[in-house]
Amino acid sequence: EREHRTQREMAIMQLLRHPNICQLKEWMTEGDRYYMFLEYVDGGQLLDYIISHGKLREKQARKFSRQIVSALDYCHRNSIVHRDLKIENILITRDENIKIIDFGLSNIYSPLRQLNTFCGSLYFAAPELLQAHKYIGPEVDVWSLGIVLYVLVCGRVPFDDTSLPALHAKIKAGVVVYPDHLSKDCIHLLSNILVVDPLQRKDLSFVRNHPWLNKGHDAPVDNHLPHRLPLTTPD
Repeated sequence: EREHRTQREMAIMQLLRHPNICQLKEWMTEGDRYYMFLEYVDGGQLLDYIISHGKLREKQARKFSRQIVSALDYCHRNSIVHRDLKIENILITRDENIKIIDFGLSNIYSPLRQLNTFCGSLYFAAPELLQAHKYIGPEVDVWSLGIVLYVLVCGRVPFDDTSLPALHAKIKAGVVVYPDHLSKDCIHLLSNILVVDPLQRKDLSFVRNHPWLNKGHDAPVDNHLPHRLPLTTPD
């Protein structure tokens, strides 16, 4: 299982070419070992950045969020779901650009087929994963994105408890407390994606076009998909 997951991670990462996704440069095998050579990211973890800076101003959080949304939209439009998006899996360059890493739990998804692997990190995991419900894929990434955004603007996770059962219960209940310093637009965005029912949760298109994400910008963030001519039928 672990070997299969590693092979799948390498296969998926070979497909990904996006400025905010850490690029797989090369890989090799030696016996039962796999070696992956990845793009060097010179600024460390976004987690350390937040620990040293505290909660971010919304303008700075917006810059990071636009890059994360761009990378996620690129993945989803290529039928890839990350499934382990969390603050520890986001690196930052010295010039403060985002690089998403760790596609070890990623998979190909289809709107016609539900996934049933319940994975991810507890603080960032969607409620439906904790309830062992099947899912399509992108909706669990959108929940995790909401948690990441909350961490950026608040400096802490929205659901926390020293007791594991209590933490599970809080995530499943989905009651989020929004600090007074957050703008109305920021709260509106978060409250539309940190929604327990995945059918009521807004999708990435909503996020990409939201006023908060596009404040100070002329258009939604580019997802860096290569331009492709539409298919035509033969005459």
